[in-house]
Amino acid sequence: MYRPTVRYSDIYKTYVDEIFHATRMYDSKEYSIKEIVSATGISQGSLYREVNRRKLEEIKK
Repeated sequence: MYRPTVRYSDIYKTYVDEIFHATRMYDSKEYSIKEIVSATGISQGSLYREVNRRKLEEIKK
């Protein structure tokens, strides 16, 4: 996943960190979706959106 190096507001930075952590948990295949959502605090839709975005990027390559 792309990890931006530009400094954003604290709210956006926290959200990006949570998405980054959630996708790493998802990639490990050790956690269920419910566990990831409750551990990171992001919504289920946000997690699926990021996972699908990454899959589309891989298909484009």
